[in-house]
Amino acid sequence: MDLNSSTKYKTLHKGQIIFKEGQKGSVAYMLKKGTATVFRTQNNKRLVLARILPGQVFGEEGLFTAGPRNASAVAEEPCELIVIDQDVFRTMLLKCPGPIQRLMRSLVEQVHGMQGRLAESVTSNVLTSVCGVLELMHRALCATERTNGSRHGVSYAELSRQCKDILLVSQLEIDEILARLGKLKIVEITDVREPVMKRDALGRMRRQSDFLKDRYVAIPEPDKFMTVVRNLSQEMGGARPPFTECLEFVDVYDFAKSVGADPEIIYRKMGYKEIPETYFFFHKPTVDEWAKEMGEEFFKRVKRKRVNVDELETVDDIVHVDNTTLQEAFSRIGYHKMALLAAMAGEEARGKIFGNLSKKIAAIVRDESGSMEGVEEMEAADAEDELMEIIRDIKGSTK
Repeated sequence: MDLNSSTKYKTLHKGQIIFKEGQKGSVAYMLKKGTATVFRTQNNKRLVLARILPGQVFGEEGLFTAGPRNASAVAEEPCELIVIDQDVFRTMLLKCPGPIQRLMRSLVEQVHGMQGRLAESVTSNVLTSVCGVLELMHRALCATERTNGSRHGVSYAELSRQCKDILLVSQLEIDEILARLGKLKIVEITDVREPVMKRDALGRMRRQSDFLKDRYVAIPEPDKFMTVVRNLSQEMGGARPPFTECLEFVDVYDFAKSVGADPEIIYRKMGYKEIPETYFFFHKPTVDEWAKEMGEEFFKRVKRKRVNVDELETVDDIVHVDNTTLQEAFSRIGYHKMALLAAMAGEEARGKIFGNLSKKIAAIVRDESGSMEGVEEMEAADAEDELMEIIRDIKGSTK
């Protein structure tokens, strides 16, 4: 973007509103310095739609439609904005080649038409609106699948971005809608995962777990898709679908109370990854401020909590057991079971095992655990249970 003496700038302090939802606007903005947030207020809750960084343009619907803003924007820190009005936009457009000018005019006309068509459907039926965007993207994908289309379906991330940009719905609403459609087999959701490799005690790379690389959404029966969605919407009645009306969050204590559990159990299940990490949310401004107070070193190591012997459940929990107890416990277990335990243990627990065996026995256990191609689940579980029972017996536990 060319900047000259006629360029309009706007300086804002932290927390200052740039524009409000429902306010008429005729300009767009480019963020030159600072950060800003675009959000929508729904049911007295702030739904963050986008984080704006330097160089990004926002509020362009005001430039194209000159109608009411469908979202609000606020400066998260002192900001400097470049105001793009009709004159600036027209000047920029005239500097573009002819085909680009025609393309931009076509896009502006499409935005005008789309705003009119979606004005009522967005507020009245989020389900059909999201599905409408999905169907359009699926059609476009099918038309290009011979060239650069994905064989899995529409990118989940790209679908979410388009829905948030066009419909101004939250990621939670999109996730809930697609999850429900997936359960009803109306869409197919495919996860593409890649392995996380880690070196074992012998320096060999072993598969530890998987991480989600990408996610795709496909429509099994495109011709019937929107008909099925409309029928589903009618069956739900005129009210907003139950899976999109609740956007409340609960803390660990309220969640534990709702499932009749002790909060400590919930924390442990989170630590053992028994609760999906997709259910964890942090309030970004608050947690960022707290992270600054704690400093980077706080997040580089874990302060070990004292664990009662009755709370020991897995071989990785032996890091909480004293060496004398472990040495006696290991003396009661055969070499093969010790090798099983070493093979399934995490890096810290494995070091604890080898550190409490004699050098000769440690070498035998290390060789056998390293030669294991795979650990039989039931056999490993039996060895783990036996170790826990022996430790409790030594400690005099009655569990």
